[in-house]
Parts: sequence; structure tokens; C-alpha cells
Amino acid sequence: MLKSEVMTQISAYTTQPALHKRANWGFDGCELHLNAIETQKKHKRKWANVIVSVLLALNDLIFEQERVSIEKSAIMGRIKRGALIVFEGVDRSGKSTQCKKLVESLKKQNVKAHFMAFPDRTTSTGKLIDEYLRNKDCKVNDHAMHLLFSANRWENVDKMKAFLNDGITLIVDRYSYSGIAYSAAKKNMEIDWCKQPENGLPKPDKVLFLMVNQEEIMLRPDFGNERYENREIQKKVFEVYQQLFKENDNFESIDSARSIEDVQVEVLKKTLETIKSVENLPLSTLDFSKNKKYSVGSEVF
Repeated sequence: MLKSEVMTQISAYTTQPALHKRANWGFDGCELHLNAIETQKKHKRKWANVIVSVLLALNDLIFEQERVSIEKSAIMGRIKRGALIVFEGVDRSGKSTQCKKLVESLKKQNVKAHFMAFPDRTTSTGKLIDEYLRNKDCKVNDHAMHLLFSANRWENVDKMKAFLNDGITLIVDRYSYSGIAYSAAKKNMEIDWCKQPENGLPKPDKVLFLMVNQEEIMLRPDFGNERYENREIQKKVFEVYQQLFKENDNFESIDSARSIEDVQVEVLKKTLETIKSVENLPLSTLDFSKNKKYSVGSEVF
């Protein structure tokens, strides 16, 4: 009878499950003690009120302890973000091969990973870009084309952030740096202008730049099938890449003249190190306004 009265009063003050549980746990001892006291029912009610007052006084401490415990559990159990790993390099340097193999290697080590490539030729802008790249007779203003490439990256931002925030590492074949390098290698295209549309996009945690001899690239299968695959353009693109390498702290070069397997061992090691180092850090955004050091004008070609 006494127990039901106390629990009723507790319910009137709070609905906190933890407090109810603790009241039930300790009640057998309380009831034995109180029933041993030869008092009238009104005195039992008085003791019940005292018990309620004590329990409610302890409520704040109980709540605070459980709040801290919940916060610790949330921190320990929260999803650590994935890393944004970008592969860059001139055409036919092995980026796509290494990206796809890296995703497979990561999954074998129980690391969640997803492959993306830019331009994303499946989207509305991507289909226009695909036509432009494959059809060398297609004529489009260079500035307009650069903005189209940039728009292709921007329309994938929400998807990229969703993957990263879910703890999935993104392995990306080409990104903003390619867009800048290939546009700035053209006549009358200023590199600083080319950088501006990229500001605000997610910043890669690591850019792995695949280095390979130009003569070897030209001997690789399918070289020359697309618009920019010729010696002169590739030379100018590489020069812009070199400048970007100097300006950005997230670039790292990889010798891709070695076997596919040897390159994969190195990129896997660097990727795992990067994933570990950034898992608890916020995702940064690109800001090329900090490194206006270099411009390319009509003298490029």
C-alpha cells in the first residue's frame, strides 16, 4: 500500500524512467523499515512524503549523471566521417584504374568506400559535357564550358556530403583541380578566373597526383580519343597542375610508372592514414582566393 502511494506521488512529479526504476529497486528495504515503525497511517504518509522529497532531490544528480553518460556514448558511438580522396593527373595516367582498385581494397579491409568520377556524365550537365569531349567538332565558348564543368561538380555536392557524413570514404577520379588545369591551359583563360567557381566545394582531404612520363602516356591504349588528348595540351595541363601542387597543402605525388600493384600498395597506405587523421575533423571547403599567385594568359599556346 505504502509503495503504491509513493510511486503515485513520484509519477505526479516526474516521468523519468530512471527515477522510477531506482525507487522500485530500493523500495523493499524502505518498506521493511517503515512497516517496523508502529505509527498511524498518517505518519506513514508523512514518511512517504519525506521519501519523495529525498528522491526528487536526488533526481537532478541522477539526471546529470545519465546526461553525461548519454553524451559520452554519443561521442563514442557517433559516425566518424569518411575521407574525401581525389586522384588527379594528366590523361591516361592510371587514375580510373587506381580509384576502382582502391575502393575494392578498402572494402576488403571493412572500410566503407564509394567511387565517383568527374565529370559525372549521367547528369543533365554531364551529358552535354560528354558530347563536347567526344565530338571534337562541337564548338562551345571556353568560359561557358568551364562553368558547365564546375556546375557538374556543384550538382553532386549534396550527394558527396551525404556519403561523407555517413562515414563513407569517397574515392574521386578528377575534381576541381582538373577543371582548373584543363581550362587554364587554353588561350585567353586566366587561372584565377577558373578557380572562382570552385570556391565553396568540399575540399579534398588528400589529392593523390599520379606522375608518369608523357611519352609513356601517349603509348597507352585509347590515348587521343577525346578532345584534350594530344601532346601540347597535356604539356600545358601538367604545367598548371605543377602550380596547383605548390599552392595547395593537400597534394601528394605518386609515381605511377610502376606496376599497378605497386602503385595500389602506396595509395592504399596513404588513404588509410588520411581516413584515420580526418575522421573526427569537420569537412573543409575549397578557397582558392588565398593563393592568387599565378595567372595564365594568351601566351599559353
